[in-house]
Amino acid sequence: MRLSQARALLARALTATASSAHEDVTRRTEASRQEAHETLAAAERGEFDKVVKDRYSRDVSLLTRGERLGGTRFLLAGMDCDLAAGVRQRPVHVVAGRSLVVWEMEFLNPADDPDHCPPGVAWIMTLDGGRVDRISLYHSPRTQPKSAPAEAG
Repeated sequence: MRLSQARALLARALTATASSAHEDVTRRTEASRQEAHETLAAAERGEFDKVVKDRYSRDVSLLTRGERLGGTRFLLAGMDCDLAAGVRQRPVHVVAGRSLVVWEMEFLNPADDPDHCPPGVAWIMTLDGGRVDRISLYHSPRTQPKSAPAEAG
């Protein structure tokens, strides 16, 4: 009987502890999801530079495949280039912690250039003092069209 009561008490304590720990992650993730939408909306209005100035480190690094491509100028030029080509992004999944944020985005390519960008990209952002100091981009692989079966003949 005492063992059963102890298990029930432990289960309640663990549940209470887990939910309070997850509240912080849930709050951060929801705030980051809103920030992702605001960032993309600002970019479409031509105000991505303001977002970068407000939320990103002056020395932000943009990386892909583990290699540094550049900093702020490269980040701004890349977003401008995609937008000029008619490419948009849409947040699909967001996870945020104290020093790491992940935005998984879907690329929305223009109808006249459906293969301009791969299907999606993950923005893996490290934070320093609440500001983004490094962005690593991981692009989804393009899907290969299934080859038609050979005709018998």
